[in-house]
Amino acid sequence: MNRDEKTNPAGAQMQTQNPTGTKRLAEPAVPQKQETSKMPKSLARQEMLQKTENLRSPQTHKGLTEPEMLTTEEKWERAGLTDTFIFYKVMTENPDTCRRLLELLLHVKIEKIEILGEKSLGIDTESKGIRLDVYVKDEERVFDVEMQVKDTGELPERSRYYQGVMDVDMLKSGEPYRALKESHVIFICLKDIFKQGLAHYTFENLCLQNPRIRLGDRSLKHFFVAENYDRIESDKELKAFLKMLITGRTEDSYTQELELCTAKAKQNALTRRQYMDWARELNYEKERGYSIGYDNGYDSGLHQKAVEDATNLLRENISPEVIARCTGLSLAEVEEIKNSLLCTK
Repeated sequence: MNRDEKTNPAGAQMQTQNPTGTKRLAEPAVPQKQETSKMPKSLARQEMLQKTENLRSPQTHKGLTEPEMLTTEEKWERAGLTDTFIFYKVMTENPDTCRRLLELLLHVKIEKIEILGEKSLGIDTESKGIRLDVYVKDEERVFDVEMQVKDTGELPERSRYYQGVMDVDMLKSGEPYRALKESHVIFICLKDIFKQGLAHYTFENLCLQNPRIRLGDRSLKHFFVAENYDRIESDKELKAFLKMLITGRTEDSYTQELELCTAKAKQNALTRRQYMDWARELNYEKERGYSIGYDNGYDSGLHQKAVEDATNLLRENISPEVIARCTGLSLAEVEEIKNSLLCTK
């Protein structure tokens, strides 16, 4: 971020030292007159986009504070299309823009889509629920589009779970399995989680013995990698989109449309309030998760220590019954540790 240079205000007096050592007052600075002219209409759009320069992805600027250290207000000021909330707003409030993105990513023709928005899905009260960023369907297909800034280390598993829960939500009681629509789970990632240098990874179920045989369950998982945009040679639209996520620069009509939609969303006071509420909810869930994780981690640490103590005592030929009483482990656990030690000998 550029810092404004500190200058002496117009009219302020400064003390200067002359060669003789006596102090005198410098002449006050006289502000220069600036010519004013009416802004051409062609520059109106440029001015609005200049005001949204802070919408560039925070990951593309070196030296910025880590997002976790920012206040909610600062996160809002810097939020751009790579922000989950802004991405959700742009896609759900601009159906044609969302449709064009799906066509661009998957090279399919979509006549009409129904946007279900950010959808919360769950199988039952005992199962883990999910919240999809942008959930879209047409006559024959369903799409979940996720904007993913960080590599959480579990995206492949998430894509599997998301697709399963989407299938359960899609199929009504009594319907045949053939009623399932073709499903696409799409992760738009900034980083390459597979480290293979591709800009687009597509996965479907194949036969291991003969990869030419497809299972044909019509479920696919896509991972688009923005940082590898320069590996794309022929698909100029996809390259321009991924490049925009990294550099913040627009190179074609669609990326310009995305930038304008983002600016429009950021100028909406209601959207700002919704963002603040959404951020507070996420913070609450994170703090609650930290609390639960700490408790679980503490219990796990105690159990691990008991296992280590039991292992050492077994090596000293102490009976499993005595070890169970001393460590708090069950006799069955101690016997299992004993058997594992015997197997390693």
